[in-house]
Amino acid sequence: CSSNNQCTERSECNSPVTMTGDCDDPVITSFDPMNGPPQGGTTITINGTNLGAQFSDIISVTIGSHVCTSIEEQYRTGEGIVCNIDTINSNTEDSNSISITVSTSSGDKTATSNEQFMFLLPSIDSFFPTFGPRSGSTQVMITGNNLDIGNTEQTRVIMRESINRRKKRQNCPDTECNIMSINTTYITCYSGSAGSDDCLMIVAVEVNNNAFDSSSIFTYKPDPTFTDLDPEITIPAGGIKLTFTGSNFDVVQSPMITINDSRFNMTTESCLVENNDTTLLVCTTPRITPLSAINDAIDTAIQYKVVVDGATGPDSSIDTFELVLQRDPTFSMVIDRELQENDIIRIQGANIDSVEKSEIIVYIGDENCQVDSTSDTVVPSSLLGG
Repeated sequence: CSSNNQCTERSECNSPVTMTGDCDDPVITSFDPMNGPPQGGTTITINGTNLGAQFSDIISVTIGSHVCTSIEEQYRTGEGIVCNIDTINSNTEDSNSISITVSTSSGDKTATSNEQFMFLLPSIDSFFPTFGPRSGSTQVMITGNNLDIGNTEQTRVIMRESINRRKKRQNCPDTECNIMSINTTYITCYSGSAGSDDCLMIVAVEVNNNAFDSSSIFTYKPDPTFTDLDPEITIPAGGIKLTFTGSNFDVVQSPMITINDSRFNMTTESCLVENNDTTLLVCTTPRITPLSAINDAIDTAIQYKVVVDGATGPDSSIDTFELVLQRDPTFSMVIDRELQENDIIRIQGANIDSVEKSEIIVYIGDENCQVDSTSDTVVPSSLLGG
């Protein structure tokens, strides 16, 4: 056919026929993917020329001792074959050319690829973290080798209950870790939710329906709980230190506080577990924008949300909490004399009570001043010695 320069049945040609007679020898020009597990299951798309005038011309597709079964519905006359490598019981890494045998009027002809298809075994070396909250959404980083072989769009990370448990629990079913990125040595995924707080799960990478297990266990732990919050105020500039008390804060990976109020932009700040104390979570309030909406919101409650992996706080049944918006503090100070150690300095200002005394830090040059007390308009400070 002149339209694609392919050898095909005259009845299948929708463009002028350039010549008749025997077809040229079949040729394989490319194939994808170029690797897969030795157990089979990989679907390969093979491109070339003169790959049969019709599907029934395809006698066989092989890769060494592996048979690749052609899929008729995806056959492209003369130029493309899609096949699926038959499943076999093998754990041997190997590489071979792809061979396609085609029936022609002058006899069977075989095309052999210049590139070799590689049979590789994926392996998991480690993953981090090794635990997360029952609600899921923990970002898990898996390291290993050959993690992106085969049909990567079908690759899955499955967490299934460890067979080392005496009895399989009905409330610890398999759960999928949703893949966000994948390459040869790394997979990043987000854990699914578990049916129980104490599920011990094997992490497995599933490539073309073949599972490759890790030797370590991922443990689902109870979700964090929130019981108290102090203080319950914020200011437009943000930066107020909030302390949440509760339990199990150590199971979360990336806690964040987010403005969850339709009047303002949804800005976010990170939170930290204080001194590895599983009962204290410290967050810094984000800056509030836009500025045009702030004046009307002074002395009103603003909604926030703490997100801890898959769980939300400060209560498992309430996604949001409120902080009262107060005005930013302002300060003014003019020093017109030489200062000595232990001199008392009075800093004038306004709205100083909007922040805790512990959050006010005063420096004179490089020297630190100890904040002795505060009122709404004055910050008395003592100049400390160097």
